[in-house]
Amino acid sequence: MGFRDQIKEADARRQSEYFAPGTYLVKVTNFCEGATRKGRDFVVVETQVLDSDNLEAHPKGSERTWMQMTDLDTAAQNIRGFLCRALNVANSALTDEMVDNAFEADDETGVSPLAGLKVGVRAREIITKKGKPFTLCDFFSVDQEKDTL
Repeated sequence: MGFRDQIKEADARRQSEYFAPGTYLVKVTNFCEGATRKGRDFVVVETQVLDSDNLEAHPKGSERTWMQMTDLDTAAQNIRGFLCRALNVANSALTDEMVDNAFEADDETGVSPLAGLKVGVRAREIITKKGKPFTLCDFFSVDQEKDTL
């Protein structure tokens, strides 16, 4: 098969972009586990921006992701925090079944049951211990009926 035929048969690769500092209302489009080409495991939240206070960087309709490498010591807490905000439940109310269900892709759509939920994101830049800039995302629960911040 020639290269053009390979292109014709391939699925388009998603061009992931991460959150810039700002506050956003997003719709979850998927929540899943994966691994990098080097075999490092991660969990990713894929979203579509519904509203933003940084429309220049993240216009309405743009796709943004939050990736958590699972080998980090804070990974479980960060992912649990996201799930609590997305499902709008207290930490004590998040059940094992809710966690498992979030990762189970729908047989028909192939995406997480979290797809379609709205969540707020506050992204802020911090400086790591190594002196490098890093964007930290804090999630918050939102009214599922609203499409604006």
